[in-house]
Amino acid sequence: MTYSTRRSLRLALVDRIRALAGYRFPRSGRLIHTLVMKCLPLEVDTELFPGIWVRLRLSDNTQRATYWKGVRFEKPTPQILADWGKRDATAFFDMGSNYGFFSYWMYWQCPGLQIYAFDPHPDNANILLQTKTRNRLDRKSTRLNSSHLGI
Repeated sequence: MTYSTRRSLRLALVDRIRALAGYRFPRSGRLIHTLVMKCLPLEVDTELFPGIWVRLRLSDNTQRATYWKGVRFEKPTPQILADWGKRDATAFFDMGSNYGFFSYWMYWQCPGLQIYAFDPHPDNANILLQTKTRNRLDRKSTRLNSSHLGI
């Protein structure tokens, strides 16, 4: 078995565990976290939420944290936003969206919501656009809008 095949199998196993645990890793402590992160490549293609795939750079602290924690990232913010979005909101503005965690969370949780994601860093804006295209969100709906914009 080649190194590339072993690496692909490890990544598939890690992603399967993550999906079974609700798109996050269970609380496991520092040792397990360190061991799992050593098995992963610098970039991973992962299902962030059901049906939403994104390429994450695990060298980026925010992207690594959201990959590891899933909906526990900045808890209780995701659930508070979803509850708000399901009540009477018509739009969600994600200012400084990084790669779009909260934008895609709201897209997944609140089907009627118009979403606007803004990030001034060109790499982050590029990830937003690539993720939108990769998941065909630009064809399915015009309710997710991203922009490379900063003041």
